[in-house]
Amino acid sequence: MTLMPTAPVHAQLDSCTTGVSPNSAARGSDTSFGFGIFNSNDNPIAWLQVTRPSGSYVTLESASASGWQGDITSPDTATFTLGNLPKNYSQSFGVQAMTQNADGGPVNWTVQVSDDPSGTNPITCDGDTSLMIATQPSVINISNVRVTEVGVDRVRVLWDTDVVSTSKVDYGLDTDYGQSTSTDTALVTSHSVLVTGLTASTGYHFMVTSTTPADGGTVVSGDNTFLTADVAAISAGGGVPGAKVPTGGTSVGGGQVTTPTGVPTESTPPTIAITTQLAGTYKAPPTIVGHAEDNDKIAKIEYSIDGGKNWLPADSVVQGATTTGTGKKKKTVANAGSVTFSFTPVIVDEGNFVVLARATDPSGNQATTDGIVLVIDRLPPRFGTSVVTIGPQMIEPVTDGTLELPAGIDYKVSVSLVGGPVTVGIRAQIGAESGKIFSLTKSGEANLWTGILSFETAGRYRLTGEATDGAGNSAKRLLATVVVVPPVQVSGNARDLKSVRATVYNLSPETHSWSVWDGSPYGQHNPQSLDDKNKFSLLLPAGEYYLKLAVRGSPDTITRSFKVDRPTPLTGPMALSKPFGLRLGPLSLVWPWSSLVAPPVGKGTSGTKSINTPVGSRLPLVGLATTAGNQVSPVDWYGKPTVLVSIATWAPSTAEQLSALSNLSGNSDVNVVLVAGQQRAETVEAYLQVAGSKLEVACDPDGLLSDTLTIPGTPALYFIDRHGIIKKVMVGTRSADDILTELGHL
Repeated sequence: MTLMPTAPVHAQLDSCTTGVSPNSAARGSDTSFGFGIFNSNDNPIAWLQVTRPSGSYVTLESASASGWQGDITSPDTATFTLGNLPKNYSQSFGVQAMTQNADGGPVNWTVQVSDDPSGTNPITCDGDTSLMIATQPSVINISNVRVTEVGVDRVRVLWDTDVVSTSKVDYGLDTDYGQSTSTDTALVTSHSVLVTGLTASTGYHFMVTSTTPADGGTVVSGDNTFLTADVAAISAGGGVPGAKVPTGGTSVGGGQVTTPTGVPTESTPPTIAITTQLAGTYKAPPTIVGHAEDNDKIAKIEYSIDGGKNWLPADSVVQGATTTGTGKKKKTVANAGSVTFSFTPVIVDEGNFVVLARATDPSGNQATTDGIVLVIDRLPPRFGTSVVTIGPQMIEPVTDGTLELPAGIDYKVSVSLVGGPVTVGIRAQIGAESGKIFSLTKSGEANLWTGILSFETAGRYRLTGEATDGAGNSAKRLLATVVVVPPVQVSGNARDLKSVRATVYNLSPETHSWSVWDGSPYGQHNPQSLDDKNKFSLLLPAGEYYLKLAVRGSPDTITRSFKVDRPTPLTGPMALSKPFGLRLGPLSLVWPWSSLVAPPVGKGTSGTKSINTPVGSRLPLVGLATTAGNQVSPVDWYGKPTVLVSIATWAPSTAEQLSALSNLSGNSDVNVVLVAGQQRAETVEAYLQVAGSKLEVACDPDGLLSDTLTIPGTPALYFIDRHGIIKKVMVGTRSADDILTELGHL
């Protein structure tokens, strides 16, 4: 008897959870809708179909999803085939659609799935798929949001609109803001608002609002961030970013009188003027001259290059003389009340420097000149090392060179630059959009600028550094590619969602016991409640965890334990557990047991290598001075496997990496090279002495290698073969054994 082959049996799926974003769209807009799907079934999902709301609310244009073929199969439906979504995994499916040019809704999309590639026995997914189409009285577009004049307690916020409108800034320590400036009712397209009363060295969130009072149109920017200046950075002297005082000219002062200690003999202040015309730019500090006069005499002359915060004595002060009579009766007498002076400012960095001079008489009366900007410009701005951190944890790139971060969390970014920049920002862009700019402020460390990054929506962002120096030179460079993943989206009974408390537990490697993870060092709350869209965001450092969603009066939802070996976001949909029970006629018994579910951990990013990954390139053959007084060049390292370690003395991880490299320095079969980018030899040498390290470091103060050593993070290890070709890049501290293993592959 011959058995006939039978077709494979496809069991109907039990359940499906979905959600759509956005839930509302402007009329007549071309909008991308994302449908998140979580598969809790034993069988994989092999077919998915999205049906537009009934009526003519939207016109479908295209469909796409990673690993699937998306097609518009009818005017009403978008169908996804030739893909596979396994059990306990989630994925987003995209549909591009044009909304109707009229208000409408709410209406609902329909999402169906099947385990059969041909779509038999489909089931309809639960979740919020509502859509509202609404009009706005007046469409106002905001662009070019930025901050300038960053101080310890104030910033100026600027933005542009395409319609004349009012100006207001909301600001605070998080996206709840809590404080607002008064509304400037002037109707303008170029907006400028001064925000005062801030705290030094603090990250702030802000958004700007513009309205058209005539028709009630209002537009609010997305969330933006800035970091106020550090008191130590300003008091340390040096360049003053964004200085707005006039350049050039003679400046005479006489009204800034300091009351002397003790009893003054008189109260008339001196006068003082700088006569040097500081026009244009200088590659090195020029000698500056001036004169001062007093009704008694001049006791001392001082100068400042940081707007009056710190003072140094003038290099030369020469008393004037008074001549009377002629011929044999001619008589010259020294005049202590009139002096000329000169000084050459002590400046080692580039930038804008506010130069002042002041005169003091014996009674303590003082006079100070107005500020004059001296622009030192030897190099154009040049970007170096960039690091993104959350608390003490550096975010290391994943295998394709990108940074993976969840939306809704604040991150600190630090970037080194040379070339005397006075304004620095990071532009975050998706695709061809203009993006938004995160403004950076100068840190207390030389050449270091810091700021706050925060992303509202998921997507693949390019982070481009933009800088301008005092001479008007500008520079741009791609710093990193960031994949921002969506927060965890929780679904379930609406009543239950209101009381959900999400708590992460971690396993102590020392005690092997579970406890509530302390998120405060990482700037995060744990536990936390859901937001108004039933979402929460968390980024976990390396460790072992589980997640519990506690619901008042219902069973807890608990994930299986999971391990992460790097900072990893929680992301994707998560459904609350349904109570288990038994119905016997009119009676029902419910067991208050918790169920174990899959953790909402991303599968990681995919795609081609980041364009700023330098594998396959060579280092430029430039000469570098070392902390031992030697001169080296990349050509000196040819012939042996080489590990080049890019370090920064301002990064906490540097000390740990130096300790590991000390064990390799005596290995004659390999080259172990340390390079400190955009740092002077004397700075690095002082750091090595404090750290107790005897390693020799090549210093690149002008950033000659910056364009090649572009990986975000420090320390960055570049493994170079005998021919000088970069073969592999690793970011983060590595042990001596790990480094030797990689060198053995070259």
